Amino acid sequence: MIARAMPHGDILGFAPPLILTEEEADLIVDITKSAVDHVASEILG
Repeated sequence: MIARAMPHGDILGFAPPLILTEEEADLIVDITKSAVDHVASEILG
């Protein structure tokens, strides 16, 4: 899995494997949400 900030603003680009399960997709979303929430809490206090 590759995730990176995109050069056009507040965008995350993802490159998951071509074959993944629904559980793996859910895990990707959960981890991403947790990371974004953590950064937001650090920024916003």
